[in-house]
Formats: sequence, C-alpha cells, structure tokens
Amino acid sequence: MGNGNRAQQKRERNAAAAKKEPKSQLKTNQAAMNVICMNCRQTFLQTVREPAVSSDTLMSI
Repeated sequence: MGNGNRAQQKRERNAAAAKKEPKSQLKTNQAAMNVICMNCRQTFLQTVREPAVSSDTLMSI
C-alpha cells in the first residue's frame, strides 16, 4: 500500500463526510424559548438567568 493509495482513501472518506447536510438549531432554539417576561411579553431561552430577565424589565420602564 503506497502513499498514493492512502491519499486516495483519505479523499474518499473526506468526500463522504462532506456530503452530510448542515444541521441548523433554529427550530430547537425557537422551541426552547419558554420564559416570557410579564411586562413586555418578550421570550427568552429556558437557560436564561434571573438578572437578565429583571434587567429587561428595568430597560422597558
């Protein structure tokens, strides 16, 4: 097995991996927006911390 054969095998493996479609997280992120500010009704990700929501309230006043 020469270097040319190894290089060809590597090209074939990389070509097979490159054919995979890119995955988007937009739908997942939209589904995770389940914290709603009671003042402005803006949605936040479920991983939001309390200071971020309270600062949103202060900004809207």
